[in-house]
Amino acid sequence: MNWNAEGYLPHTEERVKHLQKVIAGRPVAIIVPGPSIRELEHRVEELRDIDICYFGLNSYTVIETHILQQINKQFSAIMCSSREGIPGILEDIIDFLDRDEDNMFISSFWRGTFDLLPKYFDLQYLFDKHNKKFIFFSLGFVTTVPDKEHPLHFIVSNSLLVLMQMAIVGKTQSIVLFGADGGFSKDPDEWFYRQDDPGHRSSFNGGLIRTPKDAIIAHTNDYCNTIAPITLPNLYEAYGFAPTAILNCSENSLYTPFAKVSYDTAFEYLGV
Repeated sequence: MNWNAEGYLPHTEERVKHLQKVIAGRPVAIIVPGPSIRELEHRVEELRDIDICYFGLNSYTVIETHILQQINKQFSAIMCSSREGIPGILEDIIDFLDRDEDNMFISSFWRGTFDLLPKYFDLQYLFDKHNKKFIFFSLGFVTTVPDKEHPLHFIVSNSLLVLMQMAIVGKTQSIVLFGADGGFSKDPDEWFYRQDDPGHRSSFNGGLIRTPKDAIIAHTNDYCNTIAPITLPNLYEAYGFAPTAILNCSENSLYTPFAKVSYDTAFEYLGV
C-alpha cells in the first residue's frame, strides 16, 4: 500500500493502525441526524451493555447529548471535511480531541478544508498536540479508487459513504447505520433530528442548519446511491477484505445500496 500518496498526513500507515486499534474489531454504529433516530433516543438503553464503536459526523454534540450520554457512551471517531462547516464546529472538534481517550478525528485537505478558519487560529498547534488522533483521506473523480497506490482516496461522495469506508479500513466487524434516512421523513417540515437544537451549528447561518429536503434527496442519489456500488468493491479489492455487513436501521430510507432493517432487527443483530 502506498501510504504516502498526495493529501495524506505523515505516517498514515500508523494512523490506520491506530484507527484499527480504536475500533478493535467491534461493530461500528454510525449515527447521523436523520429524523428516524428519535426511536434510538427512546431505545438506546437497550445498547448499554453492547460493545459498539460509535462514529459521528459534523455537529456531533446533539446526538451525544441526547442519545449516547444516556448510556455513558461517546463517539470514538468523528468526521468533518466541509470547509464551510468546520469553522462553526471548531470548538466541538477541539473538545473532542482534548478528551483523555483514544479517539480519532477524520478529515481531509481536499478543497481547502481548513481555509476558512480564523486567521489567528494555529492549526499546526492542534496537529502537534493531538498528532496521532488525526487521519486524513483524499477525494477525486477517478472511479478506480481506492486502490493500492491510493488506499485512502475515495470517489467524491457524501460524508456518510466516506465514513463507512473509513470504518471498513479500520477493520470493523460490521456497520449499522442509524439516522441514515437520505431525506425521507414522515413530517414534511422536518429536516433532521432535533433540527431546532442550537447544537446544529453552521458557520454561515449563525446557528441552525436548513437544507431543503429535495437537495438532501438529490445528494443521496448523486453522492451515495450511484457511488457506493463502485467504490465499495474497489475498497474490498484494494485491501483484500471480504465484504463488510452493512445494515441501515431506517426502513424507509432513500439510501438504496444497503439492507434496510427495523430497530428490532438491528438490535438483535448487535446482540441485544
